[in-house]
Amino acid sequence: MSTKVSVVFILLTLGIMICQTVSSEATPPSTVEVDIPEYTVEKRDGWDYVEVSGGDTLLVEGKPMVPYYPISIEYPKGYRVQNVIMTERSGLETETGLNISVVMRSPQSSPVGESSSTNSGGWYPEADYEWRTWMKSDCSSDLIISIYIFYYNANTTEVKFYRHYKFDIIYIFSTVSIIDLSTDKETYDPGEEVAVDVLLENSGAPKDIVTSGLIKQYGSDGIVDGLPLRTLHNVVGETSVSMAWNSQGFPTGDYIVEVTLNDTSGNWLDRRNQGFRVGRALINVTSFSAEPQHFKISDEIRMTLEIVNAGSMNLSGTCIFKVQEAHSLVEEFNQSFFAFSPGKHLTFTSMWNTSSAKKGAIYDIFGYVRYEGQTTPPMTAVVSTNYFPTANFTYTPVKIFLGQNVTFNASNSSDPDGTITSYHWQFGDGAEASGITIAHAYYEIGYYQVMLTVADNEGAQQSFSTITSVAELPPPEAPGPIPLWAIAMAIAIIAISAIGISAFYIRRRRSSVS
Repeated sequence: MSTKVSVVFILLTLGIMICQTVSSEATPPSTVEVDIPEYTVEKRDGWDYVEVSGGDTLLVEGKPMVPYYPISIEYPKGYRVQNVIMTERSGLETETGLNISVVMRSPQSSPVGESSSTNSGGWYPEADYEWRTWMKSDCSSDLIISIYIFYYNANTTEVKFYRHYKFDIIYIFSTVSIIDLSTDKETYDPGEEVAVDVLLENSGAPKDIVTSGLIKQYGSDGIVDGLPLRTLHNVVGETSVSMAWNSQGFPTGDYIVEVTLNDTSGNWLDRRNQGFRVGRALINVTSFSAEPQHFKISDEIRMTLEIVNAGSMNLSGTCIFKVQEAHSLVEEFNQSFFAFSPGKHLTFTSMWNTSSAKKGAIYDIFGYVRYEGQTTPPMTAVVSTNYFPTANFTYTPVKIFLGQNVTFNASNSSDPDGTITSYHWQFGDGAEASGITIAHAYYEIGYYQVMLTVADNEGAQQSFSTITSVAELPPPEAPGPIPLWAIAMAIAIIAISAIGISAFYIRRRRSSVS
C-alpha cells in the first residue's frame, strides 16, 4: 500500500475527517452516487488553499495540499463488502494558475509553502479512489470510500476537478462471524510466544472456512508478520481455533493481531483484531527524599527520586517534582529521559529555591514518573520553616472494662520551637474531644484506635495513635479454701452448742417428773 494511502487510512482510523454518511436502508445499497460541492480557493501569503465543503485535505509530506471527499456507508450485521468499482466519473472542471502549497511536517524541512522542490511534478494524486471497511463492535460495518476529486499538476499549475461519481458495491451476506478473539496475556516478554484463540460461529449451512492472521504494529497498517493459513472443513455452529506467534527477534512495542475468515472462493466473511504488547513497561521508585525538612527562607530544598526499570523494554518518560501549599501548586520541575534500559537505575535531582516561601507555611513535595501512559505512585515529603510538634499520650487504667472511665493524658506532647495550641482526640467509637486530659468510657466490647492530633502555634500538626481493647467486667472472685483453725472452731462451737441444748432438755425433763 502506498504511503499516501497509508496516511489517508490512518487519518480515517483516527477520525480526523469529516464524513458524509449515506443512510442505509433495510437492504444495503449496491450502488451509490455522489455529487461533490464546488471547491473554493483562499489565498494566504501568496499560496492557494483549496477546500470542498464536507471534504478533507490530503496531508502527505512533500505533496500538494489538495482536497479529497470521504463518504461512509453503513452495512448491517452480516453484510460484507468485497469490492468497490467506480463506474462513472463526470462533471469535469478545469483551471490553471493555482499556486498550491506543499505539506512539510518534518522539523528540518522548510515551512509550508516556501518550497515545492520535494514534489516530483505531474498529476497528483495518482489514484482515483480508495476504500476500506471498518468493523464495529455490533458486527455491523462501515464502508469508507475516499474519493480523490481534485487533481493538481505542480509543473503546469493545471487543475482537474470532477463533480459526479458513481460506484458499484459488491457484497455478500455472511453467516460466519468471530464471536471472540483473545490472546492468553496482555503483555509478553520479548521472545515469548503469543497464543491467539479464536471462537467463531456459522449459523448457516456447513461451510469450509479459511482462517488467517496478520501481526501489525499498533497505530499503522504496517504488517510485521503473518500466521499460517488454516482450513476448517464443514463448519457449523461454534468452533474454536488456536494460533501462535513467536515474538523472537521483533522489537518491543504495541501490536495488533488481525484475524480474517474467508470462504474457499476468497470472499472475506468476518474480521476482528486484538491488541497486545511485547515488552513489560514497569518502573519502580526505589527512594525519594526532600531535604532539609526544616528550612530557613532562601534555603534550597534538594528533591531526589531514584527509579529502576523493572520491566523488559526500553522506556521513555518524565520525572516530575511538584511543590504544593494548601493544595495549590507553587512550583513544578520536569526532567525527561529516553531509552531507559531494563534493570538500570536513574536518579533525578531538582533544587527548589525557597526565597518566595512563607514563614510557617507547610509545603507538600510530590515526586513521581510518567511513562507509557501510566505513572508511578506519587511519593510525598513535607517541609516547612516550622519544626513539627510531637504528639504523644498515655492512658489509665491500662486494662479497660465496659463503662469504666479512662483518663487520656497528652501532657507528654511537645513542640521544639513553639507551643502546642490544640489537642484533638478521636476515640475510635465516633466520639471526639479537645483538651490535654480527657476522661472517656466505652460501652461496647472491641478494639478501638485512639488518635491524638496536636497543632502548634504556627499551624503545623502531628498525630499519634494506638489501639486499645475493651473487655467485660471480670466476674467476682471465688472464695478460697477454709482454714483448719476455722473448721476446728466451728466444730467446737457446734459441740458446745449441742452439749448446752442436751443439758437444757435433761433439766426440763427432771423438772416435769418432780
